[in-house]
Amino acid sequence: MNCALHSDVPGIGVCVSCRRVVCDRCSTRLQGRNFCSQCLSLRALAGPSELEESSSIAVRAGLGMLTIASMGVLVLAAFAVGFFLYMVG
Repeated sequence: MNCALHSDVPGIGVCVSCRRVVCDRCSTRLQGRNFCSQCLSLRALAGPSELEESSSIAVRAGLGMLTIASMGVLVLAAFAVGFFLYMVG
C-alpha cells in the first residue's frame, strides 16, 4: 500500500491514531509507535495523553512497592543480625 499523503511512495507503517498508511517522510515514531505528521501535531496541541499519565502512575506505584519491599528486607536483615548476635553472645 502507498502512503495516504504521497500516493507514489510506498508506506512503511500505519498511524496508530488515524490508521492511515504513512511513508518514511510522513511517519514519526514516538514511544515505539508510528504517528502521521497531522496526528502528531494534534497530539502536541492536546498535551500529555492519558496513556502517558497512566504509565507515570504505574511507574510511581512500582517504585513505591520496591521501596516498601526494600524496607522489609532491611528490617529482616537487622532482625537476623540481632538474632545471630544474641545466639553467639
